[in-house]
Amino acid sequence: MQCVLLFAQKEANIWYFGDSAGLNFNTIPPTALTNSVMNTLEGCSSVADRNGNLLFYSDGKTVWNKNHQIMTNGTGLLGDASSTHSALVIKYPGVDSMYFLFTSGEFNSSNGVCYSIIDMKLSGQLGAVTTKNMKLVNVSAEKIAAINHANLRDIWVIIPAYGSDSIYSFLITPTGVNLSAIKNRTGSVISGLNLGQIKFSNDGTKLAFATWKNNTVNILDFNNSNGIVSNNRILSGFIDSYGIEFSPNSQYLYISEESNKMLHQCSIPNSSTNKSAICKTIDSNTSGTFGSIQLGSDNKIYCVSFLNGYIGVINNPNNYYTTCGYFRNAIFLNGKNSYWGLPTFYQTFFSGIGFITTPSACIGDSSSISIKIDSASIDSINWFIGDTITPIIHGSKIKKFKYLSTDTISKLV
Repeated sequence: MQCVLLFAQKEANIWYFGDSAGLNFNTIPPTALTNSVMNTLEGCSSVADRNGNLLFYSDGKTVWNKNHQIMTNGTGLLGDASSTHSALVIKYPGVDSMYFLFTSGEFNSSNGVCYSIIDMKLSGQLGAVTTKNMKLVNVSAEKIAAINHANLRDIWVIIPAYGSDSIYSFLITPTGVNLSAIKNRTGSVISGLNLGQIKFSNDGTKLAFATWKNNTVNILDFNNSNGIVSNNRILSGFIDSYGIEFSPNSQYLYISEESNKMLHQCSIPNSSTNKSAICKTIDSNTSGTFGSIQLGSDNKIYCVSFLNGYIGVINNPNNYYTTCGYFRNAIFLNGKNSYWGLPTFYQTFFSGIGFITTPSACIGDSSSISIKIDSASIDSINWFIGDTITPIIHGSKIKKFKYLSTDTISKLV
């Protein structure tokens, strides 16, 4: 059996972060943007349309539209610019014009984690916040992450609770947020000054988060069918662990140490261990403290350090650390500065919209090819089988074919 990942379009192509800094991933390589009106120490989020055109961005307290004006009803949200994941934008399943904006207050804040709803059809297509500050978790641990359900329609939002070892899995469906969350227990209490990023792996099977003053990183298994988090492994030995990102192939975990000014590539451990056993240092930055790490739509990983006019890049993050291609000052921010944060994104923006599945077969055998898709993300499907282009509609997700050579499928049956 073979699976081919179908990639999403350009919703994560516009980044705004730090002191009015930004990046445009519609160019290769990405180029600096200088038109942001946002100044945020850490958390932020942004979203574009399928063609990579900005829709809106937020620091968790205010929402700005594509014209860099405050969106209608876009103030008074309960995030905080000093929260690691102050904001996270998620598409409303099945409704292209609507979005959820999740916000997180700073650690131990009673603002907790809330969601608001944005309707882009309002205010002359500039959007408006229609529902505001619906609380999901009472006390914030500064950590929110999201990824598709196994059905490729619904969405899991994962929120660790502060002062507890609980991680809540909330399911978003076309009817809204299911308030009856799955409650997972990890055995690792998040308390004290334990900010730090949380991320899913692209394949949806792993979840990792940093706990800053615990100097640890937790790596867990995730079941995207039922929302269950399990098999907690603790990676220890860091000094102020903060940034987290998986490689696109989900084989490596990149981790930044803020005060220790180090950036590492780590293997995924089978059990709890010290960083020295599985991590390789790819940078020791004596000139500035490391902050967030974020995968881009170009499958490269970007890194910021505090008050730096450049952003770093890991060009080949699927490669072993000696050939991962890291450059500390890769892209000039054109006079703007980063702080500790980069935008938080819904992971499925990077992990694809579906899978094509083909069975293993021999030359001359007849078989079928099937596709499992997030139908809200595409308008039509074209099968390219040899020289034949056969358009089909959403309801027709299986095509028969015959293997005619070792390297091509070139005949419909």
